[in-house]
Amino acid sequence: MALITDDLNPLERLQVAKAEHYREILAKADGADATALLKGEHTMLEILKVAVEPLVQETFAPFGQVISSFDEAKPEAVVGALTENAYTVRSDLHDPTTAALDLSTGRLRGHFACHNDAGQSFYPSRHCPTIFFIAPIQPMIEPAELRAFYSDGSSGICMKVLVWHTMPVCLRGEEVYLTSRGDQDYHAHSTDVHFDQDRGLALDPDMENFSGWKA
Repeated sequence: MALITDDLNPLERLQVAKAEHYREILAKADGADATALLKGEHTMLEILKVAVEPLVQETFAPFGQVISSFDEAKPEAVVGALTENAYTVRSDLHDPTTAALDLSTGRLRGHFACHNDAGQSFYPSRHCPTIFFIAPIQPMIEPAELRAFYSDGSSGICMKVLVWHTMPVCLRGEEVYLTSRGDQDYHAHSTDVHFDQDRGLALDPDMENFSGWKA
């Protein structure tokens, strides 16, 4: 069993915690369930509804800054420099529940990551209503620790280094999210988790019970 010791750097700590996390999951599974976990196979995804809250600076402050334009703030770069990109994401209420999720469509999310080379920003350039899934800075996360922040499309986020996140959810139409993040190798400087593949679980923003949303 690997131990998290003081001589490990932040990425090594995250990797050790991730390995221990998956050992615990497999230890609780047996037979066909363990085989399915290892292969990433599931007959049906369990959906976890996440309460939605407005994206305001007061409550988002532990994770970073709420931005009203892409250039208002840039994430901190710890290693290397920043690079900019754009991701197209579509809304689609017909989410799959039996296969690996697609981060570019629909409301369900199963893959989450954090990066130790730099923070990351996302800004909805077409101003579509958006959900940002966020979790605190820590070695590993549980599904219940994710928070869902709602933007009406007028604001985005600039996250601190090591804040957990996923691709933003476009709630209506087709959005192009502008992003700024570290330019280092993703796999060398990131820790991620696949709840859909490893646990048969996906997170869904609970829009039906959010008073600020009109479908």
